[in-house]
Amino acid sequence: MPYKNKTIGLLICVLLICLSCKNEYGSIGLNLKGDEYLGNAFTDSLVVKAYSLPDDSIATNRLNNVVLGEINDPVFGKTTGSFFTQFALPTFGHNFGDNAVLDSAVLTLAISGYYGDTTATLHMAVRELSESILDNTTYYSASSLNTYSGEVAENGVAIIKPCPNSKIVIDTTSYEPHLRIRLTNDFGYKFLRNTTHNTSNEVFKEFFKGLYIDAITYSRNGCFVYLNVNSSLSTITLYYRDHDTASIARRYTLNSAKQNYFAHFEHALLNSSNYSFIDQVVNGNQELGKEMLYVQPLAGVKTFITFPDLINTFKDKDIVINRAELVFYNVSPDEEFFLSPEALSLTTRKDGQNAYILDDPNYSSSNTSTYFGGTYDKDKQEYRFRITRHIQYLILNDTKDPGLYVTTRGNGIRGNRLIFKGTEPAMENEKRLRLEIYYTTY
Repeated sequence: MPYKNKTIGLLICVLLICLSCKNEYGSIGLNLKGDEYLGNAFTDSLVVKAYSLPDDSIATNRLNNVVLGEINDPVFGKTTGSFFTQFALPTFGHNFGDNAVLDSAVLTLAISGYYGDTTATLHMAVRELSESILDNTTYYSASSLNTYSGEVAENGVAIIKPCPNSKIVIDTTSYEPHLRIRLTNDFGYKFLRNTTHNTSNEVFKEFFKGLYIDAITYSRNGCFVYLNVNSSLSTITLYYRDHDTASIARRYTLNSAKQNYFAHFEHALLNSSNYSFIDQVVNGNQELGKEMLYVQPLAGVKTFITFPDLINTFKDKDIVINRAELVFYNVSPDEEFFLSPEALSLTTRKDGQNAYILDDPNYSSSNTSTYFGGTYDKDKQEYRFRITRHIQYLILNDTKDPGLYVTTRGNGIRGNRLIFKGTEPAMENEKRLRLEIYYTTY
């Protein structure tokens, strides 16, 4: 009987060990706090310094989508998104005929998403470029090109409600959501009356350098629409007749494989009604980062973070960092229009350039996005980054902390911004920006 009890006891121990292997930390001691076993310890009281500042200009060539519109944010001020684009010939050698008559010229832009108030009306301006977009050239969010003075949208401006979730029916045919802008007849006849431009894309790009497309709104919150320029719906279409034939459609595409385009963003941070935001981000009052911090995409606002006491805290100690997590608590207001970003991005600086940290899957294929984190947990209202390797490296190499930069993931293609608790908020201290470290001393 005692032998049987011992056997049962042994089986129970084996079962418990197997179950413990499922622990998400995957390392000894990571779920322990204090010095319970083998010198395992936990701290979330390490000093963290952080402040928000304007972001740098970012490269915006050929992004997955372009952001068009205007947002009037009570905290971040006004932000506008516009873009410059070339077009490409669908075929070479096309002849419109000597008696071609224009029915209409229409610019269509496929919608892939939105941000803000979708009931807002966009007042869209379309101008023809007088300056070429160069091949093999990097354009940035602050880049701009010259245009001719006249508007090519009919009546000077197109007034549109985006309706990003509604299909459009034309002649009984249903199409995916898109913007439709009627262009002037003079613009359409520019193509019909010149047949030499159809010989090659190089000749065409010299004849027609492209368009600049901008949009503003007079609504309270405003709206961004995300445009898929690679869609077959994103075109300039000429509808014309030759003699008494039925209307013929000739489409010039925005296909990114054949032409170049780039996004342009502008931020009026001083339009904010939040004086603390202006004082910190615009005037550079870093102390305000103790209370509240900010990130905004489209090269808007980023947050800089350092750990000034990290080296001294663990200096001359034999430790292993089992797990280190940087935690952000979301306090963004007005989720009705200004939805929080799905994920954040975390980078550092190396040799004067932005660089991935050791934990980032972009740095090493042995990492995964699940390991690194940065996605939004809506239930907990927080973002977490696992930066174990980064922290261990700084300690082992006694390296000066280069700091970390927080931006939104998809910086050039999404509008979602974030407000989160600072490092030493006057209230709700448990929701502060903090570094949680599980470590083992030996």
